[in-house]
Amino acid sequence: ALNSQNCDDQKAAMKIAIIGRTEILYNAAVQLKRAGHAISCILTAKEAPEYTRTAADFKDLAKQWNIPFAQGPRIVEHIDFLKASASDIAVSVNYTGIVPQEVIDLFPLGILNAHGGDLPRYRGNACQAWAILNGEDRIGLCIHRMNGGEMDSGDIIARDYLPIDLTTKVTQAWNWM
Repeated sequence: ALNSQNCDDQKAAMKIAIIGRTEILYNAAVQLKRAGHAISCILTAKEAPEYTRTAADFKDLAKQWNIPFAQGPRIVEHIDFLKASASDIAVSVNYTGIVPQEVIDLFPLGILNAHGGDLPRYRGNACQAWAILNGEDRIGLCIHRMNGGEMDSGDIIARDYLPIDLTTKVTQAWNWM
C-alpha cells in the first residue's frame, strides 16, 4: 500500500537527461539516481586530458543503468536522441558547445547547468583560474537555467562559494565543485 511519503517521493522524482562531461557531471548523475530520479539517457563528448572521467566511463554507466547513450561534440546532431528520452529536464556540465534554444525546448523544465564561476561576472572557461589570478577571495559555483544560444547565462537557481587565497590551486576548486 502507498503511504503519503511514497506519493510525495513519486511526485518529486523526475526523468532526467544527462548532457556533458567531467567527473562533476558523472557524480551528479549518480547522486540524482540515488535520490530516486530516473536517468533517461546520457549524451557526452570526448573528455579533456585533465578529466578523471572519460566518455567510456559515461558509456559504461549508461550500460549499467540500461539507458540510451550517445557521444559527439555537436548537440544538434543528437536532437532526435534527446527528444526520444522524453525527459522532464536535463542536467548539463561542460558540454563541448553552446546549446541552442531548440534543444532546451525539448525539455519541459529546460536544462540546468552547473558552472564553476561566479555568474554573471565569470562566464566561459577557466573561471577558477581567473578568480585566483584576479586575487578574488572566493570562487563561485552556480546552478542556472540555460538560455539557448548563450554561454553561462540564465536564471541562477543556486549558488555556493569556496573561500580562496593566492595559494589556492585550481585542483582544489575542482575537487570542491
